[in-house]
Amino acid sequence: MAAASGQTYASSESGADPLIGRVENGLLPPALVKGQKAWNILDRIKLYNIPGVSVAVFFDKRVQWAKGYGVADNGTKEPVTERTLFIAGSLINEITMSVAKEYGRRGYVPAPYDVVSLDAKALAPFPGRYTLDSDSTLAVSLEGGRLMGNWTGQPAFELLPISAAEFIRTDRAVTYDFADGKGTPSGAVTMKSGGGKRTAPRAPEGFKAPADWLEAGDTVRAVEGYRSLWKKDPKDPSVAESRLNSIGYYLLSDKKMAEAIALFKLNVELHSGRGPGLARTGGPLPPYSPVDISHGRVASRRLVP
Repeated sequence: MAAASGQTYASSESGADPLIGRVENGLLPPALVKGQKAWNILDRIKLYNIPGVSVAVFFDKRVQWAKGYGVADNGTKEPVTERTLFIAGSLINEITMSVAKEYGRRGYVPAPYDVVSLDAKALAPFPGRYTLDSDSTLAVSLEGGRLMGNWTGQPAFELLPISAAEFIRTDRAVTYDFADGKGTPSGAVTMKSGGGKRTAPRAPEGFKAPADWLEAGDTVRAVEGYRSLWKKDPKDPSVAESRLNSIGYYLLSDKKMAEAIALFKLNVELHSGRGPGLARTGGPLPPYSPVDISHGRVASRRLVP
């Protein structure tokens, strides 16, 4: 857009520029920790497995500089430049830019956290599994003296202590406040972010939500878990038709055909209108419909847009 407007700006060929370097090497995490180094843009691209990005910096209603990083095409390895065209993304980016501009005007930078040192004994009450809802759990573990968190289906992250029972993660602006068990296992964890909070109670020993079983590769237990949730409450969002459908497509994209078909079959069973094995008309489901297992594909018009 800037190139088409005829405005002048520094391109990727501009050579070393301290202003460009401040952006390239000054990426700050959502939660700042005292003494923590800023991130480098190339390191973040590698971490998130992003082929390439383009950056443009505006000031005084002008594009001051623009630069590309990474590749525009993984096959040809064509590099991203300041003139590479990208598909338009979410409009929320404009809101983010406006907020960032206002923060810059005020000179606002979030205050960094002081991380405290806790030994293994002090961390012992916190490991376990906590349930945010019927199909979302937080697994907390102690690994090499570090407290690690892992939401179902998401990468693990380190929980850094800022007090005896309160922790932060640097990749998101969320604090985790564990209930003080007075030396016994903590009974709950409260997550706070942006003025809101949610509490997840500790799950019974050995408990796993259906999504946890899916992640562990046990599709049978996962299906039974979702079926149990349906029996308890058919209106539970965890067993909504759209959600089970989305999980199935995610499994397909991950090349887990058998697991995906199992989820699609369950979805048809639960949302066919008359209960397991019945179609909306009340009769038995016809062969290979709505899930065609014989050919390894999903054939339901209701499930496939």
